[in-house]
Order: sequence, then structure tokens, then C-alpha cells
Amino acid sequence: MTAPTILIIDDEPDLLDLVEITLARMGLNVDRATTVESRLARV
Repeated sequence: MTAPTILIIDDEPDLLDLVEITLARMGLNVDRATTVESRLARV
């Protein structure tokens, strides 16, 4: 079974790093972006 993927969007890079590290330690996959628009552009 694969781990769920969590999308986090925040314009503060340090906060993105902190949340990503925390979620990864919980065994979750993390997808991150600094804006909704930048994330939608990758879809």
C-alpha cells in the first residue's frame, strides 16, 4: 500500500520546509507549492 500524498501550499519557504519534514517523518508523501496557480500549472 502506498502512502497518501499531501499537498501543502504556502508562500513562506521555511514553513513549507518544516511541514514537509514533519509529514515525511510521519511516512506521508508531500507535494508542495508556493501558490495555487503554480501548482495548477503542473497539472
